[in-house]
Amino acid sequence: FRVNASAGGIDIDANNSTLTINNAADGAGDDITIQVTGAQDSSVHVLSSGTGVDAITMVTSAGGLDLTVAGAAIGEDLDLLSNRGISLTSTLDHATSIYLHANGGVSEEIRLHSDLGTSVTSLNLVSDVGGITLNATGLASDDAINLSAGAGGVDIDGAMQVNIASSENTEDAIVISSSAGGINITSASSVDTEDIDITSTGVTGEIRVTTASTTADAFRVNASAGGIDIDANNST
Repeated sequence: FRVNASAGGIDIDANNSTLTINNAADGAGDDITIQVTGAQDSSVHVLSSGTGVDAITMVTSAGGLDLTVAGAAIGEDLDLLSNRGISLTSTLDHATSIYLHANGGVSEEIRLHSDLGTSVTSLNLVSDVGGITLNATGLASDDAINLSAGAGGVDIDGAMQVNIASSENTEDAIVISSSAGGINITSASSVDTEDIDITSTGVTGEIRVTTASTTADAFRVNASAGGIDIDANNST
């Protein structure tokens, strides 16, 4: 069955009734194809003036659904625009339930961007029962993972241990630096073994405390209630 308009258009009107296009396929090649060929700026439009939550529905009852854009110029993208929310949900119990993948070249980026949000949760990553992992496995750089707050602070809270570790073999493998203000290390422990421990386990690893302050208390060790114990093994 073929309908061909060699010069004009084709208008199919159901006149306020249901319009169904059905193909009782019995083979892999029995497809329904809607295609525009010819002029490069021509388009295929699927429009609906329906007001329901399913004004346009695309359903596959058994197989997958592919959306492919073969554009060659910047701007020929796959755009999802909505003046309501956009929800992506997968019920697949697998490590790749939802997978965002960029594979275009060395300049590629994946961006999650909140443009107008002003709350501390304007960009919110939540895992209800599992964890959150950030992996940068290919970039051998000191800033392979960046946490930057250009106007505010960085708050790290943990109900259990907070661990900062580095396996780099350099003199500054871990750096804690304040370019203007002070640095506070506080422990609110009430148990004798819950101390603040600074330990160097290497036989040549020294512990140095240096200050350039010129005040009378430039270096101060204060035990407000207990004593001070200094041990030197085979040294003065």
